[in-house]
Amino acid sequence: MLIIAQSFKTPDTWVNAVKEFRLPFWDYFRPRGGNTRFPGVRDKVYQTTGYGWDFSIPYILEVEKVMVYKPFDKSVPGRSEDELQEIDNPLFKFAFPKSDGIQKKEWDSLEFETSRSYTVRRDMTLKQQSDHRLLNTVLAQRRESEVETLLNLFYLPYYKEYSIFSNKAVDATGRPTVFGSVEGLHDDYHGHCGGIGHMGRVPVAAFDPVFWLHHWSVFLREVSCVSYAHTGFWAAMLTESWLSGKLSTQTAGSPNSKYPRSRPKQRACSLSVQLRL
Repeated sequence: MLIIAQSFKTPDTWVNAVKEFRLPFWDYFRPRGGNTRFPGVRDKVYQTTGYGWDFSIPYILEVEKVMVYKPFDKSVPGRSEDELQEIDNPLFKFAFPKSDGIQKKEWDSLEFETSRSYTVRRDMTLKQQSDHRLLNTVLAQRRESEVETLLNLFYLPYYKEYSIFSNKAVDATGRPTVFGSVEGLHDDYHGHCGGIGHMGRVPVAAFDPVFWLHHWSVFLREVSCVSYAHTGFWAAMLTESWLSGKLSTQTAGSPNSKYPRSRPKQRACSLSVQLRL
């Protein structure tokens, strides 16, 4: 990214933008407008149950082409750096390399049935293409229960214990100790996005660009927000055995704090302002 920024004739603005860049995150619960239609009780107009809002995947993940500014290319002398250029959208899919990539025997060991050439989302009919319409319907249908789980993580008293709210704990008999956790929310959205596609399969999930928006949301939105509301998190999280490298020392409420509130001085990871999608 920095190399591209430095390739512009006037690179300072682009280099500064790179220095400020942070991974964007996908806010699952942000309303995006528009209409959502569910199969079910029929009405006279749409023949489906309808709502005047939706909680779909960010639109930037659905479009195949995007317009960007590119550095001067001497092979295209008539093109200006101030002109937008069309490119394949890197957030739409990832194309697996034809050589030195995942081998056929590795795909076969996964019993992977959909595309082995590029990532797809919610491909439930094995057409080897993403079905974002179905994906958005699933996201809207599941939103209410997912929000309920998130609110439970904030307010129910037994989630004050980090080991309970963070993962899908089971007792000695294999039964879950609670229903709902940060790990559970994480797993749900892998399933919602992937279906039998790449996000639904652990060995290849990270190849889908949405993986990174999803995981940054898990950390920044769920883990950071929920952990801040529960005492004992930092004691469990910020230990030398969990994190390596130098940790910053700051007081919550300081300019670098993501969630200002009166609280004792503690070790914390600095979080910059993020782009919410």
